[in-house]
Amino acid sequence: MEIITQAQAKARGLKRYYLGTPCKNGHVSDRYTNARSCVECVRTKEARRLATPKAKPVAPVAEAAPPAYEPEKTLHRDPGQRISQGRIDACIDRIYGGAPRLGATFAESVAA
Repeated sequence: MEIITQAQAKARGLKRYYLGTPCKNGHVSDRYTNARSCVECVRTKEARRLATPKAKPVAPVAEAAPPAYEPEKTLHRDPGQRISQGRIDACIDRIYGGAPRLGATFAESVAA
C-alpha cells in the first residue's frame, strides 16, 4: 500500500489513507480520513455492537382501578381545577334526586 497522510488524502478526495504505523490497538491498516479511526477498530466495534442483544421493551404496567367514591375527599377534574364538596353534593342530588341540599330547608328539599 502507498503511504499517504491524512492531509494528502483529503486533498485527493479519498475516504481512507495509510500511514504504515499501528493504531492504539495494534492494527496496521487503513484509517478513515474524516475521523482518523482505524478501519479494523471500526469493524471490530461494529461486530461487537451487532452481537450484543438489544434490550427488550418493558411491558406497560396495568393501571389500577379508579378509587371508589369518597365524598369526604375533594375531587379534581383538571390538575388546576378543584370541585367543592357543595358542588359534589349538588351533582349527586341532580343524579339521584330527593337528597336534602346543603343549606336548604326541609320544605325546599321535599319540594325539589
